[in-house]
Amino acid sequence: MAQGTAERDWRQRCRQRPWNLPLEKQCAAVGRKTGIAEPEDISDKEVVRFGKESEAAIRRLFELDFPQFHVDYDEFGMKANEPDCPFIFATLDGELTDRNGRKGILEIKTTEIRRSVDWKKWNGQIPDYYYAQIVHQMLSTGYEFAILKTRIRERSEYG
Repeated sequence: MAQGTAERDWRQRCRQRPWNLPLEKQCAAVGRKTGIAEPEDISDKEVVRFGKESEAAIRRLFELDFPQFHVDYDEFGMKANEPDCPFIFATLDGELTDRNGRKGILEIKTTEIRRSVDWKKWNGQIPDYYYAQIVHQMLSTGYEFAILKTRIRERSEYG
């Protein structure tokens, strides 16, 4: 396995993802995870750029909306709770501290709703693939709570 176990790895292991990959793509994913193949560079994709560039603004809006939390952010920081398991780690979008000193996770997502079926994933719940990521982050950090802050863009099926 490549260095570390990131949240995406756990989502894939749990098969908690919103798409099913053909066998060819599954084999390519295994190659990337084992270091046999280079990962695809997705940094130039519009949705990835939008998510990355929106993160600081969404974090700041969270601070304004929820002043009861102190928010820290370390772009390159990795949090690991178990010294004997350094491969279990998380990189957080925000580290929260409440007024009682409890530590928590701020997870920031941007997503697009293109079809009515996309709303069903959000109907009173966190989509399974995001839930699995947050559970992994809590395992990695040992923190007591997590808050998911999401910016949802709606795009019509017809343009």
